[in-house]
Amino acid sequence: MVENPIIATYVDEVLKKIEIKAREEDLPIFVRKTVPKLEDSFWVNVIGKGYPVPNTAFRWCTEKLKIKPTARFIIVEKHLVLSKKRDRNQAEKHRIACQSNINTVP
Repeated sequence: MVENPIIATYVDEVLKKIEIKAREEDLPIFVRKTVPKLEDSFWVNVIGKGYPVPNTAFRWCTEKLKIKPTARFIIVEKHLVLSKKRDRNQAEKHRIACQSNINTVP
């Protein structure tokens, strides 16, 4: 994507801080930054394919630079997300069952 270098650096720093804090707190949060494929990149579309610079009437950039890469990531990683969710659900059920046993014991 084409971002102001200051903003791009800031985003990278924030993502890194989130990942570090998640590890410190042992949270199941994994930071992934999605980027478009080369053929969908800003400069290939503007210079190579002759697209106009995005404007309010023609916002091709949102789909190609943001939505597609994130959707591709979600589809590829979907089985991992669902697997982790199932694991958490099983752990939660076990925890609730254990709490129930503790609460019923006089």
